[in-house]
Amino acid sequence: MATLKEKKVEKKVAVSKKSTTVSSKKNILNDVLVKPLISEKANIFEMAGVYTFEISRKATKVDVANTIAHLYGVRPTKVRVMNYEGKIIRRGKWSGRRKDWKKAVVTLPKGKTIDIHTGV
Repeated sequence: MATLKEKKVEKKVAVSKKSTTVSSKKNILNDVLVKPLISEKANIFEMAGVYTFEISRKATKVDVANTIAHLYGVRPTKVRVMNYEGKIIRRGKWSGRRKDWKKAVVTLPKGKTIDIHTGV
């Protein structure tokens, strides 16, 4: 009969051997990039190979670079990330706050482009 401690060790080993499935990888990739940001300034930068995305608050530069490489097949040369604080808003006597968000500016190698406008 296995002791309680041995059962815990067996359970930990079983969890660590679990492999990630393709669907879980897609969910992780979809969680990194929230949506492309489309504005006049972003459109001007797109001509130079610089694209702007709203990303998850927990995403890092490496996550963004890997996601762009996986989804679009192009490895970015530079990723810049900015945190934005939600603005305070008022509706009469009630005040509230918009959500905080994070933006990534991705620079691609010369001559490489991606299509972020389909499905928007």
